[in-house]
Amino acid sequence: MSRISTQKSMCSFLFRPRRRVGLWLTGVMACAATLGFADITNKVYFGVTPPAYGYLTNAVVNGAPVTLAKNATNDIVDPTDGGGVPISLEAKAANSVQIFSYWSGSLAADLPNVGDAVVTDLSILGDGDLIANFTNKVTLKVSSANTVFGNTIPVSGSTTGVPLGRAVSLTAVPNAGYEFWYWTNVSGNVSVLLTNSATTLVTANATTGSPEVRAYFKAKRTLTVVVTGLGQVSMSSDVSLPDPIITNKYYFADGETVTLTAIGLGQSFKKWEAIGIPVLSPYQPQLSFVMTNNPIVTATFGNLVTLTLVSGGNGNVQVNSETPVESSGTFKLDMSSFATITA
Repeated sequence: MSRISTQKSMCSFLFRPRRRVGLWLTGVMACAATLGFADITNKVYFGVTPPAYGYLTNAVVNGAPVTLAKNATNDIVDPTDGGGVPISLEAKAANSVQIFSYWSGSLAADLPNVGDAVVTDLSILGDGDLIANFTNKVTLKVSSANTVFGNTIPVSGSTTGVPLGRAVSLTAVPNAGYEFWYWTNVSGNVSVLLTNSATTLVTANATTGSPEVRAYFKAKRTLTVVVTGLGQVSMSSDVSLPDPIITNKYYFADGETVTLTAIGLGQSFKKWEAIGIPVLSPYQPQLSFVMTNNPIVTATFGNLVTLTLVSGGNGNVQVNSETPVESSGTFKLDMSSFATITA
């Protein structure tokens, strides 16, 4: 009889010198049923530069803790026949003077953030290298000019260690009723990429000079909306606002466009009045303007009657101070009021 031997990486068949096709097929089927994946050994170089500035720790390969040789090629065994094996590790500075800066090497492209010293479940699919880069640490102070107006991330007044010469992200967070204004370099050799952006990149170019960056905030423009009579006003702009509004104050960034729409509730819209902005069409229910100061806008509602005028010939008709018409027009007037008609 034939004897079948199966292993993880290969199958061998031993046959007596007889031509038995049925036994050959049985042997192939038995081998296929017991055949497993072959282990693949990936050659991965884990480096630290400069070598004296840091080390690698907390390494876990495929769920099991391991010790990685620094600045050496390590064997990473993949039992899935090339399906990938997850590895986690952390780069730490050797002392308080140095700090991790970034990952480089062929495997760094697979990282979600090369600036994060902790690597979690990086899938190793073949040979490659992963280098932890360290540099001198700069103590950077981040502050807000007025914490009543807004704060920062990291929190205002705190100091944080950042890598020398490498950009890090800072964020300014305004409080309600205020908006971010700008970043400035208070002291030290510090570069701010976008001074007018609430989230920006900051680079410390020297370890000396007590580097500090500061966020400035300012009060938003205030819009006051007043409703007289039975009606309401809806509001639209580039920010999220309640709709409709009755009588309230709202805050907008300088230069933002706001549109108000008057909606009668039992009474008809009569007119807009405003302090601080021009009202070009006071009798139209929709009003748009740019926030360049702090306007007060009043929407007036009341009981109106409709007056329709028809004129003939080449003349025109004007009612009170409304726009003249060439031949005919419809006007809404206050009930029980006097109207002046000019032909």
